Amino acid sequence: MIIILSPAKTMRISPSDAALRSKPVFAEEASWIDQELKNLAYHDFSSLLKVSGNLGRQAYDTMQHWTLSNNPEATRAAALMYDGPAFKGLNAHDFSDGEMKSAQSHLRILSGLYGVLRPYDAIMPYRLEAQTPLPVQDFKNLYAFWNTKPAENIEADLNKMKSHLLINLTSDEYTKMVIPHVSSATNVIHIAFKQMKAGKPFINVVEMKKARGMMARFIIQHQITDAESLMAFDSGGYYFERSLSGKNNFTFLRG
Repeated sequence: MIIILSPAKTMRISPSDAALRSKPVFAEEASWIDQELKNLAYHDFSSLLKVSGNLGRQAYDTMQHWTLSNNPEATRAAALMYDGPAFKGLNAHDFSDGEMKSAQSHLRILSGLYGVLRPYDAIMPYRLEAQTPLPVQDFKNLYAFWNTKPAENIEADLNKMKSHLLINLTSDEYTKMVIPHVSSATNVIHIAFKQMKAGKPFINVVEMKKARGMMARFIIQHQITDAESLMAFDSGGYYFERSLSGKNNFTFLRG
């Protein structure tokens, strides 16, 4: 089984790093994308990324200083660097050695810059979403540039572990990087998290993102390898709702 998770916009260099460190698989491709960004003037950069003011200047400076560094002072494990709701739910900071190894094998974080990351790949802070319409070389945008590379990488790892099960915990933006390109042999399970309000399910975006990380943590800590066992997920008060689920679409409710 492999779990795919979206990255977070917010990133921070945590005080300590994980003992396990690895190099991103698509490091060379990331450097090509970075060069395209460094060629942009600030105005073009901020317009392309749709950021302005202090946030725009911070994002621009971040990318101007980005390199493929192995400097332990400048880099952190991806799962510790991202700081959004999903990564608060994942809480990789307290993983045991065994859980770190399991996460490294079974969790993949998608990225507009890095393509596919293992949780303990060493990365620098960056600001670039997959949907950014950045031309790279002869490709019109990042989706065209990455094309089938992320799916092929993930399916190759699935084949190594003799599995065909892919758990999709990504947003629509990052689902587009992988799911359209996987083969029919891969069994994709899409997972939704909803809250109950006035007797009806609705999506709370922040809580949904956090629940995605919690589900990834649940899979890693319980060493789950089959789809049926996902139904036992009950972190944060969630429960599997069979009436809203199907063979390849699992819905969890709470409230």
